[in-house]
Amino acid sequence: MTLRRVAIALISTVAIATAAAGGSAGAAQPAATPRPLPPAAVQQLTNLLAHRAASSTFASSSTGGSAAASDPTGDVIDTRGDASGASVAYDGHAITLSLRLAHPTNPHTDPFWLGGNGNGEFGLIEWVLYSGPPTKGFFQFPSAIALLSGGSTNLSVDFIPIKGGGYGFSIPPGPPQCRGTVGSYANGTYTISAPSNCLRNPVGIRASAGMAVVNYAFGDLPITNQQVDSVPNAGTLDVVGPPGGYLLGAADGGAFTFGTVAFRGSLGNVHLASPVANIASTPSGRGYFMLGRDGGVFAFGDARFVGSEATLASGAQFVSITPTPSGHGYWLLAADGSVFAFGDARFHGRGGAGAVALVATPTGNGYWIAHAQGALDARGDATNLGSPGASGLSLHAPIVSMARTASGHGYWLASTDGGVFTYGDAAFHGSTGALRLRSPMVGIAPSASGRGYTMVAADGGVFVFGDGRFFGSLGQVHLTQPIVGFAAQ
Repeated sequence: MTLRRVAIALISTVAIATAAAGGSAGAAQPAATPRPLPPAAVQQLTNLLAHRAASSTFASSSTGGSAAASDPTGDVIDTRGDASGASVAYDGHAITLSLRLAHPTNPHTDPFWLGGNGNGEFGLIEWVLYSGPPTKGFFQFPSAIALLSGGSTNLSVDFIPIKGGGYGFSIPPGPPQCRGTVGSYANGTYTISAPSNCLRNPVGIRASAGMAVVNYAFGDLPITNQQVDSVPNAGTLDVVGPPGGYLLGAADGGAFTFGTVAFRGSLGNVHLASPVANIASTPSGRGYFMLGRDGGVFAFGDARFVGSEATLASGAQFVSITPTPSGHGYWLLAADGSVFAFGDARFHGRGGAGAVALVATPTGNGYWIAHAQGALDARGDATNLGSPGASGLSLHAPIVSMARTASGHGYWLASTDGGVFTYGDAAFHGSTGALRLRSPMVGIAPSASGRGYTMVAADGGVFVFGDGRFFGSLGQVHLTQPIVGFAAQ
């Protein structure tokens, strides 16, 4: 079973100013402080551009790259608002947007951008963005805006959340939700960039750019004298981020995939002798294993079954399965610290009571064993870089999961309350330790870059930190049995 939930966001990037009295809108004059455009005007212009893109569908895309479009020139009366092209780029870490004008003016010096005596002439550049899975019927409602303001030294970019939905959204007062990098202007093109977590690290992005020239007297709404030129006209630029996703496994054997992770089968309709305790992806990402509490192993996709403990009646309660780097074997970990090796997995020693997770080193010649009370055992070529137990920390909740960095020189330990403990070259990017969770955490996995991580709760809730990407969750789905395992691709 594959479930996906669309995550939505909007960026409306607006450069705002009024023209100086008696001055030419296009002439360079001394820099002035930009005057803020009233939220009601921002809403009206954002609605107009969003409406033009409303009928567009996700027809084409560029995976992990960029998309661009051109627009005919000479189709608006005021040449300062004549858009000729736009682009969007997304590499999974940063979002870059640009708009090219046929007759641009310098936002660092032109009073058209910088503000004057308040006679009400403005230039506005706006990008409307939607983010989520690349599916047809992709259009959703705005949920955030980013304001790009002109200035003598830089172009500032502020991302501000929007409340409500549809065309009745409102822009609340307060600090920005996220701050982008400084915008730029060169060769007639206005460009902004922002970290992808400003949009919760989306799977895909749709962008519609526009330039508006507005004559507006402060306090006089609605705006009636405006020209808008959009790129593409009544459409969007579509970009899909790099492949990625995750897999959630439930105690009844249900498997739920998100992002580009393919569904390979489940045990949801099978009568199990023992509940599922854990799930793990193969190194290729084209398969996965499920582990029963009784030591039974179930293989899907390119996962290879090479043995189990289910028929030995050992009485052990198994908690974790870890594939070898080659995918030709795996280790099974029991709660009492016992380790069982199959295929090309080699036994390097056991752990102690209260074991919850086994993580292999990059070479496969060793592993770490994490324990609920915060202790850590390093076996083979694994190095103990520290643990809550070794440092004498008093845990508010037990450790439940562990993940290592790509180098093997660091690792993260996660507790059931969402606390995250970092060691070696593993960086801290946030936690839910200070939040009241509806359900305990069950797993943690690093992002592809190692500059973030994703955590999953027993109710299927998904939490991303750093550059971890959100592909959907089961937080609003009624589950028959809790989520017990989590694997990221």
